[in-house]
Amino acid sequence: MRNILAFAAVLCLVATTAMAGPKAGQWGVGIDHFSYAGMAGDDTHANLSYGLDDASAVRVGLGFDGGMGLAGDAKAGKVISLAVEYRMYKANSGKVSPFMGVGLNLSGDFDAFGDTMHAVVGGSLGGEYWYNDNISIDASFGVAIDHQKDATNLVFGTTGVGFNLYW
Repeated sequence: MRNILAFAAVLCLVATTAMAGPKAGQWGVGIDHFSYAGMAGDDTHANLSYGLDDASAVRVGLGFDGGMGLAGDAKAGKVISLAVEYRMYKANSGKVSPFMGVGLNLSGDFDAFGDTMHAVVGGSLGGEYWYNDNISIDASFGVAIDHQKDATNLVFGTTGVGFNLYW
């Protein structure tokens, strides 16, 4: 976990000097892994991105989580989630695009969605490294409010990593 936090901190510091960012009207697909308790496998999404302008984008993701294939995990693949995120990118040029994101994630167990639903609202700071105009990887660090049926939790230290293809 310490290595991930150090990587995110360095990425955020480097990110303040450069940016490529998605272009206005640019579409993308990607895979993102988010965690609300370290890199523990909380949520993995296939997402669709759209560049609103040269400094912002919106993402919509669909995921199956809850163990997602871990041997012996009774919930593996039985939890579905839907995420929406708005990202604001720093407006200059370079290989790393720093961003600030806000998002909503709804998830629950197929068998008892109402009883197991989580509504998570969060914010993050991160950077997206652009290999070229069509391929990028991203990392983020943030905070979230997780509302469940019986409890609401404030979670510091959310993390995310992703791989993206744009056209």
